[in-house]
Amino acid sequence: MIEERRYCPDIVFQIRAAAKALQAVENEIMKTHVHGCVKTAIKSRDEKEVAKKIDEIMNLVSK
Repeated sequence: MIEERRYCPDIVFQIRAAAKALQAVENEIMKTHVHGCVKTAIKSRDEKEVAKKIDEIMNLVSK
């Protein structure tokens, strides 16, 4: 779009749309991780594995 010298607001609109789409994918992956991997770790009662999963989540949400 830039090379085509498109109108700046149109470019920004496309960037925002792409960012929102990526955010939706990220949210779905996080949801799957919590309902799958984290839930499995908790059910295992393996304290080290649970701590590892909690640390993973904390690192992901703090960035």
